[in-house]
Amino acid sequence: MILLSWKCSLCQMLIRRTLHIVLITHFNVLVTYGLVPVKIQPFSLPQIIEEGKTIQITCGIEEGDDPIEFSWFKNGKVLQSKEQWTIHTIGRLSVFIINNVNTKHIGNYTCIATNPAGTDSFSSELKVRGSPRWIHEPQDITVGIGGRAFIRCSASGYPKPEIRWKRILGGGVDGGFVTLPETGRVKMDKDGALVIDSVLSEDAGYYSCEASTGVAADINKSVLLTVRGENTSFSFFLLQRIVRTFM
Repeated sequence: MILLSWKCSLCQMLIRRTLHIVLITHFNVLVTYGLVPVKIQPFSLPQIIEEGKTIQITCGIEEGDDPIEFSWFKNGKVLQSKEQWTIHTIGRLSVFIINNVNTKHIGNYTCIATNPAGTDSFSSELKVRGSPRWIHEPQDITVGIGGRAFIRCSASGYPKPEIRWKRILGGGVDGGFVTLPETGRVKMDKDGALVIDSVLSEDAGYYSCEASTGVAADINKSVLLTVRGENTSFSFFLLQRIVRTFM
């Protein structure tokens, strides 16, 4: 009899807990169902920003019930407040501020707002007019005869920087130069890298990559290609550089 009473009490407790969970779940569904999904007020950025300015992007809510959470992304990567920028969120408004803007800040900025009924997002592109900045700065390289030389060169900026490669003549960085073709054994690929297939000993020397937006000062970098082979364990041009350093 005592065992039967204990089982009945346990059954009643389990039933009450199950009903409690069902009622809470049903209530939450009803509350969520009655909420208005969030919708962001469209925003836009100035067509072109000059370097050194402060830019402010305001993300406000056109409609939707509280509570609302905001998050910011640049080119798909989440952003948080740091030295370069700050994020201020107050209620139904979030403000993203970039201080001393430069070409490194070029990109697509996205505000995402979320409430219990849904999520909305809005994006705008930031364009900064200024001097180009290196994304991949060219570096010296050593390649064996018959190998493949690949020297990366790319830069950010607005308008989009034009990349040009030149072969420096005369065995030094102060010599004349000749512009390299875009096709053939020695060429520039679509991403701006210098590519030399089936490297020959005469390919050794200095090459210069230049990035230009056409509206600000260009940037350029000279690099040394050293070719190693049966009779060239050390580039003649590299030897010149060492001699010049100690003169």
